[in-house]
Amino acid sequence: MIGKTISHYKILEKLGEGGMGVVYKAEDTRLKRTVALKFLPPEWTGDPEAKKRFIHEAQAASALDHSNICTVHAIEEIKIEDSDRMFMVMACYEGETLKEKIQKGPLSLEEAVDIAAQIAEGLHEAHEKKIVHRDLKSANVMLTSKGQVKIMDFGLAKLRGRTKLTRTGTTLGTVAYMSPEQARGEEVDRRTDIWSLGVILFEMLTGKLPFKGDYEQAVMYSILNETQEPVTGLRSGVPIELERIVNKALSKDPRERYQHVEELKVDLCRWKKEACSERLPSRTGSMPSGSKTSNPRHRMAIAVIMALIFLIIPLYIFVLSPILQKGADILKLVVLPFENLGSEGDAYFADGITEEITTRLASVSRLGVISRNSAFYYADHAWTTRQIGQELDVHYIVSGTVRWDQSNGSPGRVRISPRLVRVSDDIQLWSQSYERVVTDIFGIQTDIAKKVVESLGITLLEQEVEHVETVPTSNLEAYQAFLQGRHMTRQPHFTFENWEQVIRSYQRAVRLDPDFALAHAELAKGHARLCYLRQDLSKARLKMADEAAGRALEINPNSPEVRLSLGYYHLWAHRNPRQALEEWTIAEKDLPNNPDLLAAKAAVFALQGDFEAAIEALESAFELSPHDAEFPTDIAFYSWLLHDYSLAMDASNRAIALAPDEMWPYLHKTGVMWSRNGATPESRSVLELIPFEQIWVTWAWIWQEIGERNFPEALKRIDSHPDDWISNKMWAMPKPMYKAFIYKFQNQSRKAREAYEAAREMLEAKVLEWPQDPRYHSSLGIAYAGLGRKEEALREGKKAVELLPISEDAPYGMTYEQELAIIYIMIEAHDLALERIEYLLNIPSLVSPGWLQVDIRFAPLYDHPRFKELMKQYTEKR
Repeated sequence: MIGKTISHYKILEKLGEGGMGVVYKAEDTRLKRTVALKFLPPEWTGDPEAKKRFIHEAQAASALDHSNICTVHAIEEIKIEDSDRMFMVMACYEGETLKEKIQKGPLSLEEAVDIAAQIAEGLHEAHEKKIVHRDLKSANVMLTSKGQVKIMDFGLAKLRGRTKLTRTGTTLGTVAYMSPEQARGEEVDRRTDIWSLGVILFEMLTGKLPFKGDYEQAVMYSILNETQEPVTGLRSGVPIELERIVNKALSKDPRERYQHVEELKVDLCRWKKEACSERLPSRTGSMPSGSKTSNPRHRMAIAVIMALIFLIIPLYIFVLSPILQKGADILKLVVLPFENLGSEGDAYFADGITEEITTRLASVSRLGVISRNSAFYYADHAWTTRQIGQELDVHYIVSGTVRWDQSNGSPGRVRISPRLVRVSDDIQLWSQSYERVVTDIFGIQTDIAKKVVESLGITLLEQEVEHVETVPTSNLEAYQAFLQGRHMTRQPHFTFENWEQVIRSYQRAVRLDPDFALAHAELAKGHARLCYLRQDLSKARLKMADEAAGRALEINPNSPEVRLSLGYYHLWAHRNPRQALEEWTIAEKDLPNNPDLLAAKAAVFALQGDFEAAIEALESAFELSPHDAEFPTDIAFYSWLLHDYSLAMDASNRAIALAPDEMWPYLHKTGVMWSRNGATPESRSVLELIPFEQIWVTWAWIWQEIGERNFPEALKRIDSHPDDWISNKMWAMPKPMYKAFIYKFQNQSRKAREAYEAAREMLEAKVLEWPQDPRYHSSLGIAYAGLGRKEEALREGKKAVELLPISEDAPYGMTYEQELAIIYIMIEAHDLALERIEYLLNIPSLVSPGWLQVDIRFAPLYDHPRFKELMKQYTEKR
């Protein structure tokens, strides 16, 4: 082709070759300019799919007119040696590709940031035109001789809305720069370009690719499953903020990535502006010779000032400094979740390291340490040092990475790389890499805590040294089992299976080390939780909880962490708030202002019916741990019971903002909407935001459909549920029971009776199996009422109220009062039902005019004059 003239373009030289074509430098003989011609490979001439893609490339690129995007002049087709050849005419630039520049060595920080910002500018223009590049890489970025960035080769660009050419077309691209969703062959959007830009930025800063392998599948596996090495670990002197920008761009979940490339550019420009401002010379810098300092009077003034300085410095060192140090302010810091660089199964180990270091530092009186839950909010977010500092009001940040190598089948070696950063100037005060056998893990944790304290200029008190050096167990396997159990307790959305796994982990820990006090305490708490949530009310379960609690107290009665767990044991296993508060009062001496203790106390206040005190305690806990969604979630529930719907909605929204993947904030918000206005399209839209199925979600959807009187859909949801029961910690009903409510409302008496009869058989068996569970007695009472067995219905309904009265458990006890009112309605004792309804309207409960409209079991009273008056009265009151 060299020397040939194609149309009016004279080929001068070959510039390069790629999967989508060959590029030549040419002279446009008409316009007298140098251009680049990109030819479709000749073997693809007969491939209509390839030609379509090539045309799409030209159409996409020609739609873009931006200084950071290669200009496309035309697309043409010509016959060469009896074959049709297509080519694209583009601007030709003098310079080198970014890949060629990187191969010479890592770029300076400022140059890398400037290039990334220019790439972001060009991508922003493309994304505004609904064009996604999909093959962005350093080889496709040209750096002109004037330092300008030009994005080349929109060969894989995809116009949004255009029919996808082939399924395999979604995975076209250079593997090392592919986003996880592109590697999986999924539909991609602008966020895949943001990932690729993150790879390029990583490459510019380190000279390496973040994800590597000997062959394409190995690279894909790395992209999908592994975490890249920290930029700061590969190159010294890289500010933490730059690393966070890279990490956010490389978030595997597109939802956690920058959503718009403009946001990435803003962060890059902000960093560059701050970096430049910090290097500007001071206005009071040195003066040139011949300035006023040569004046004798000025020399005398300087001499006096210097003398005063030499007098003041010793005075400060020997007199003022000790006084100031003694009354020094608390230094606040946060320990961010240490990043797990090992396999996904090692995540529990990295979390455990983080928590142990947090606990040790929290024992130092001069330190104010942010709670673990708030710190973990930043685990998957690319925040800057200053943003974290401002949000948490901390002076220092501890972070790091953990890699546990168990490849040889032995316990292996662990590499932990912590660092301490000062928030005010993003300066790294201390960092160190520990690479030791994993059996020395406690020594590493202790050393990290001591080095952090030492770097902050703090001297440990004797009792603080003891706490920092505490070793919970001498058995590494027991410690691993304990960490696995604790990791599982922090997974969202309670399931019985998860908690059985938690308990098995703690049981293994105490088997391996019978003197592991905290493991015994957590085991007692785990058994107690199953009792409290009605998953297992057997005497055997309660006995196991009692034995574990007794053993923990026997081994280490002075541990505040043990006392904290035992408080929950007393509350959950025995519903004994007095004993729970005693445990927490003891723990509070060594854990002052601990948000977990405040939340624990709130649970006791709620149990006793003092929801205002519970909310106050939770608000205090939230101030100490402002990113823990659990606190506003509970505030939402208690405010809902108090009929303070404005506060409940506000708290639900706060919790959703903090934990958009948790279900409880959405469920509470839905319930508040029901209590306010009944089941509406707005409450439906909130439920639709929950992205998974869980028993509470199923329950809520059934009542949403019933509340909207969409009975066919409600029946469909009931039938599609895989179990025979739709039960939770407040209600336990077999599926036929829900159908019976609908059939009764529709006046299908025969179907309703058949459904109640089926429910009765199932419930009688459960009452025999779990005679102390009020849920089954209450539901059996409703089944009996549906069958006209009035005396038996009242017996069971009242038995449920006796088993768990409001005086013993205010949040859950009101459930059985409500169901007793329903039994009264079903046996036509309407006056008694109305008395019970008025009582529930006057106390903290779920019952409200809106709630009564959702629950069709109250329908027989809808036309009753007294019911109407109550609805009017309490609607106006609320």
